[in-house]
Amino acid sequence: MRYNPAARWIVLYVARRHEGILFPDNIMVFIKILLPVFLIAGSGYAVAKLTNIKPTGLVKLVFYVLSPCLIFYSLYSQQVSEQSI
Repeated sequence: MRYNPAARWIVLYVARRHEGILFPDNIMVFIKILLPVFLIAGSGYAVAKLTNIKPTGLVKLVFYVLSPCLIFYSLYSQQVSEQSI
């Protein structure tokens, strides 16, 4: 069976068409991965500039409450197979 480069593009087109957006790969990576990170950082910057919140309280909240929650959720959501035990 010969390699058909057109078939690859058809598969990619159908996959992206299913998402409703037709973008090149590097733009999809930006939209799905990097854009949420930049939006969260930008919203944190905007909140810090617009309000008079002391950063020490936020640091304590993140360190003592939100980080353990993230670790617990990450461990809880992992799927462990019998072979890895």
